[in-house]
Amino acid sequence: MNTRERAGGTCFCRGRAVPYTIQYRPRRKHLAVAVHTDLRVEVLVPEKTGGAAIDRLLSEKADWIATTLARLESSPERTFSRTYREGETFLLLGERYRLSISRGGDTLRVTAADGRLLVAIGDPVDRSQVRSAVIAWYRQQAEAIIPPLVDRYAVVTGGGVQGVRFKLLQKRWGSCSSKKNLNFNIRLVMAPLSQVEYVVVHELCHIGCMDHSPRFWKRVGTVLPGYLQERQHLKEQEWEYLL
Repeated sequence: MNTRERAGGTCFCRGRAVPYTIQYRPRRKHLAVAVHTDLRVEVLVPEKTGGAAIDRLLSEKADWIATTLARLESSPERTFSRTYREGETFLLLGERYRLSISRGGDTLRVTAADGRLLVAIGDPVDRSQVRSAVIAWYRQQAEAIIPPLVDRYAVVTGGGVQGVRFKLLQKRWGSCSSKKNLNFNIRLVMAPLSQVEYVVVHELCHIGCMDHSPRFWKRVGTVLPGYLQERQHLKEQEWEYLL
């Protein structure tokens, strides 16, 4: 999809100055406002939409924008951070594990069992080592969990995948290149399996359809009829999938 961004401007919502950007999308039919968890405000409009229509939309949505920003500013995703300390909660396929640090071992290793994410590490404890070990463990889980899902759903979507790679990313859950290489965020395996499957199917459906057109979403819906629910759950819960 050919999306064009304009600098945007500033609107006033309940006396608060709110900067926004404008995204022009050729296939879009209606105007909309999106408020992201990082407090960015975007106006999504069809190509050739005039400034008066955008101003009118922002005026109509001013109360909603102010309410949404206030809610996000006080929400857990704005304050949640990792400490890699004893007792901290981590997720694997939606299941919760409490971090348990075992000191004095000669070999650095990570295992998950009985609701505990056990990190065996030397003494004294180096938090950066704990973090590196946990991230490496999540990479191993992603490499074990996601490729079989790619193989399973590629049969349904007809996608000829060239390669699957894994990265630690802050924003995107996955991507598909024009060369049919799929990239996945290792944090994805923190989510329940149904959300992981949605992202896998989403990226596979980009093979041969490198946009988010109605045709693309129809392909996704054919494979996963409940994808809208999974996409929404992923958006709502992603703040907790943090490393």
